[in-house]
Amino acid sequence: MDAAIQIDGVTKRFRNTLALDRVSFTVPRQEIFGLLGPNGAGKTTLMRILIGIFAPDEGCVNVYGDRSIRLKERIGYLPEDRGLYQKMKVYDLLHYCAAIKGVPRIEIDSRIEEGIKRIELTGELNQKIQELSKGNQQRIQLLIALLHKPDILVLDEPFTSLDPIGVDRMKQILNEEVERGATVIISTHRMEDAEQLCKSLTLIHRGRVIRHGTLNSIQQEEGQDRLIVEYQGDSKSIQSIPGVAIEDNQDHRLRLRLNGDASIPDVIRELSTRLDVYNIVKAAPTLHDIFVRLVGNQEDPS
Repeated sequence: MDAAIQIDGVTKRFRNTLALDRVSFTVPRQEIFGLLGPNGAGKTTLMRILIGIFAPDEGCVNVYGDRSIRLKERIGYLPEDRGLYQKMKVYDLLHYCAAIKGVPRIEIDSRIEEGIKRIELTGELNQKIQELSKGNQQRIQLLIALLHKPDILVLDEPFTSLDPIGVDRMKQILNEEVERGATVIISTHRMEDAEQLCKSLTLIHRGRVIRHGTLNSIQQEEGQDRLIVEYQGDSKSIQSIPGVAIEDNQDHRLRLRLNGDASIPDVIRELSTRLDVYNIVKAAPTLHDIFVRLVGNQEDPS
């Protein structure tokens, strides 16, 4: 794998709290990569290590083979919490941020003009940040992350406060950045968006990696206990099959979940004796299903 970022054994503690515990994974070049996990999993801490706000207590981060992670010219960052200067005008804030990111002075105005059109906020340059809606402030934060044309984008909950049109435009921009050659890392609780955008992902929980790989490989690994059955007949007749639960049943199409003791060949034979079955396939679980199962299985019994 041609890695944009290699994270190797990263550990981070805050007093008595172990935020990250020997985290290791790679982020491939030029794709949208998902960093997923429940609240408190360590995602934001890891993102802040990536951009150099925190240093790891142990381990290292290589960005394009460079162990120096303070590469501000190469990384664009959109934080989960807004850090915009509320009383500044939009133009002044964008100009200031472009300058500190190293955009040549002669290019700043053209970058701002191009960017403000791209995020569809033309006409807002003379407004103060505090006069913008939350969704439009989120668009401004995205533009700040993009102004210096970074090689890597690190976006923490990028869809926060956006309406459906704003979400669609954000997704379009992220895909455009990948086409430009950038690597994009997103953290989001919106599993359907991660499933749509991300080719690869890492799922962390309590500071540890619990799954890493391509979305397809993880779905295949986690999807062995679900079947899609197309049939004719009375679906009530299968309710007594041991180890089988009906998750969905619409238009003569069943989605079945099998428990750990149920054998797929045995279940198929039982189905065939009770229904007129004309198609059975293994079902790829949604990313939402995978997230709930893996995180739920590691929760305390209490």
